[in-house]
Amino acid sequence: MADPSVRDLVVGWQLDPASLLLVGLTGGLYAVGVRRLAGRGRAWSPFRTAAMVGALVVAVVATQSGIAGYEDDRLWVHMVQHALLGMAVPLLVVLSAPLTLALQAAGPATRHTLRTALRSPPAHVVAHPVVAWALFGGGLVVIYLTPVLGLSVRHDAVHLLVHAHVVIAGTLFGLTSPVRTFS
Repeated sequence: MADPSVRDLVVGWQLDPASLLLVGLTGGLYAVGVRRLAGRGRAWSPFRTAAMVGALVVAVVATQSGIAGYEDDRLWVHMVQHALLGMAVPLLVVLSAPLTLALQAAGPATRHTLRTALRSPPAHVVAHPVVAWALFGGGLVVIYLTPVLGLSVRHDAVHLLVHAHVVIAGTLFGLTSPVRTFS
């Protein structure tokens, strides 16, 4: 089979409802947070909003475009998709500061629950840089050196879980980075 052309990757869109639903839900929740802040007379950084929009656009391209259509046919296309989902999307999500937005936009009860969860022992373990690195790097080892990749090709639910893991582990890895951004 011949490699897909750039045209195939650009115009070969197909609907993946589960991924699109997650992207839409994420964007909707973020928009609600921004609107709540605006309703309180507080502005949210346009840079951070643009970062979230960028993350959502990259996620849609990775899961709905020809990249998703050819990911099972060519390893290089699959690797482009996972680079988008595991590196580009997480970087943009981290830059968009969704937890900061949630803490600023939520009501007192929700803010208290979120702070309690973020300060819990399990959150401290998962947010440790070594654990985040192990989830990110170890997840790739599990995906590519065990039958998980083959299962993800045959089962849509496993495929979605692999993509979710790549995005979540990449985001967690980015959040635990010692580098801080300011805007």
